[in-house]
Amino acid sequence: GWLGVQIQPVTAEIAESLGLADSKGAIVSDVTEGSPALAAGFKPGDTILKADGTEISDARDLSRKVARFAPGKSVNVDIVRDGKPMTVTVKIGTMPNDTRVASRNSQPESTDLTSLGLKLGPAEDGAGVKIVEVAPNSVADDQGLKAGDIILEVAGNDVNGPADVKNALKDAGKSRVLMLVRSGESQRFLALPRAKG
Repeated sequence: GWLGVQIQPVTAEIAESLGLADSKGAIVSDVTEGSPALAAGFKPGDTILKADGTEISDARDLSRKVARFAPGKSVNVDIVRDGKPMTVTVKIGTMPNDTRVASRNSQPESTDLTSLGLKLGPAEDGAGVKIVEVAPNSVADDQGLKAGDIILEVAGNDVNGPADVKNALKDAGKSRVLMLVRSGESQRFLALPRAKG
């Protein structure tokens, strides 16, 4: 069967930034247009802990379980969203042939986030913030961020300009902040240490 979510493992850093007790389950980094997951209301940032009553140990485990579900079956999925446990019912679908996502490109006018090793600029189409430069050996570089990546969310809030990123990093109460980043056609979450100053 097919769910239509991009997922990644819940690392210890991501668990800490979400306030989860342990690094189990899988975190949704993207939801495919027209997918069963979108119809069921899944959102990036949802952490999937159980599917059909069985615990999900990691992202690979979820992929395996979903593949075994018959298309058309309704499955209860236990998630944590914004720190609250919820159950979402999703009707499993079949994988379409072409699942490509339009990519974005943009023009820089940059803001400095030196403590993380990031230089940011606006994204051309207004959604998200473009990474203009990543300092070698910086926190951002360690996390695999690259120039041209687009930051879509910081700490669960959409960001539309470099100042939004700065403010969200400053306001976050936790020691690590969750960022949703798009690279090319895929997106993923990263847990970055909070910016100082």
